[in-house]
Amino acid sequence: MFVFLGGRTNPLVDLVQTPLHSYHFAHRWIGAVAVAEALCHSGLVLRRRGAFDALQTSGITAAVSLLLILIAYPWFFWRPWRYFGKLHMILYLGVMAGWTWHILIQRPSTARVFALVSCGLWCSTHLYRLAWVFLFDRSHAVVEVCCQKGEVTFLKLKATKPMRVFPGCYFYIFFRGPLPLYNLIHGYPMMLIWSESNQFAKGRVKELSFLIAQKGHHDQAVACTQKGASVRLEGPYGEDLRLHNYENVVLTAKGLGIAGILPFALHLAGRKQHDDVARDEFARRKNSNNPVFRDLTRNVDVFWWLEHNDQEDWVKDQLRELQDLHEVNSESLVVWCIYPSLRTNEDNDPLFKPDGYFFVKYDVDLAHFSRELRQEARYPGRAIVLACGDDAFMTTMRDTVLENSTAEKDISLAELVYRPHFGERPGKAFSLSPVSGETHVTGDIEMQDTIGDARPPSRLPLVIKPPSAQRATRRVSRLPPDASLPGSYI
Repeated sequence: MFVFLGGRTNPLVDLVQTPLHSYHFAHRWIGAVAVAEALCHSGLVLRRRGAFDALQTSGITAAVSLLLILIAYPWFFWRPWRYFGKLHMILYLGVMAGWTWHILIQRPSTARVFALVSCGLWCSTHLYRLAWVFLFDRSHAVVEVCCQKGEVTFLKLKATKPMRVFPGCYFYIFFRGPLPLYNLIHGYPMMLIWSESNQFAKGRVKELSFLIAQKGHHDQAVACTQKGASVRLEGPYGEDLRLHNYENVVLTAKGLGIAGILPFALHLAGRKQHDDVARDEFARRKNSNNPVFRDLTRNVDVFWWLEHNDQEDWVKDQLRELQDLHEVNSESLVVWCIYPSLRTNEDNDPLFKPDGYFFVKYDVDLAHFSRELRQEARYPGRAIVLACGDDAFMTTMRDTVLENSTAEKDISLAELVYRPHFGERPGKAFSLSPVSGETHVTGDIEMQDTIGDARPPSRLPLVIKPPSAQRATRRVSRLPPDASLPGSYI
């Protein structure tokens, strides 16, 4: 079934919250097993029968198409994605046609049940997507802002109707194709990074912002996009981690990983602000009946290690807006932006207003972060660390959380489906200088592959739990980020 459900995010898979990397892994290996079974079956039949009839012709058509898919994978996968996607689609349709033909001319009618069920699932999911996109018109949006910010492109869309969102969700964006139609075959998964705080807290937004790396499978589509252009959205996909059910939340990111954790900070701050407004003196005098969220979260700490100082331009406006939200929220939110070198324009253009909760730092090493994490663990309630970065950074976070977890105080670690990856060269092991806080690299580590590539994800564990811990940690699905989502492109 995984073969016929396809390699992209499927509504049925998302409905049961199947980890997408597990789904992709099963899709590839079940496809390889299907090729081996088809070849063995065809070889045995041809050996027993010399003459060709419709039954053999249909079976060979499906088997050859499956074999070509397997052969084409290593040759075309590393080429531009659009060639691999088109070839894969053509051969896949050949497999479906030959296999259906082969089943329908079989004498036992029971064999047709499997064909009808598989084809029915495949057709129903695609019809559902097309109906949602066109019949209900729930996915139309217009480009309001499309501008370059160094190595990334900032894309802001305005939907015609409010769309359901949650922190950590991603959408497939369908840009205009060469014809005056949407390219519904090639959708690019991109993670939502920002929206209007009050709407985002309530889970329905009309403005959606994305941060997209300029290199990747999506580069031509994004480069041709201008203000006023029309796009289609499909989603949201992903798992809602519900961090508001944790009393203590620590959000960590390296480089472009800020695009993954920023929505969670906005969501928690927006919900806190909503509750503060609903409970203030004016609302009580007015006898307001506005519902409140009543989140359990009391402390939120954000740690962002920049890889170079220019990365602040990617989310400078969003961080300042987050600080404005925090002014209502007293001590509930603390943000640390850790720079690799001195910020030369700090006097003329400070990143934050001085308030004692938003900091520009240069000396936050691993030992410092470990102390902060132990301090968070001392507070009452459950604690969780959400990390977003390359594999080396994630390994460092796992080790740190593991060191600070005890039998009395368990710290959960969650990883996002999105991993930042520009795809130029393999990553390096991440560490922090204990003296200067400078980021340096030692040793080689293979960097996490991107979503659109559908390459095998790393086999590192998603959630760590020390053997002595008494409470189970939350398992979080992870999907490899696509080269276009090395910011917000998954």
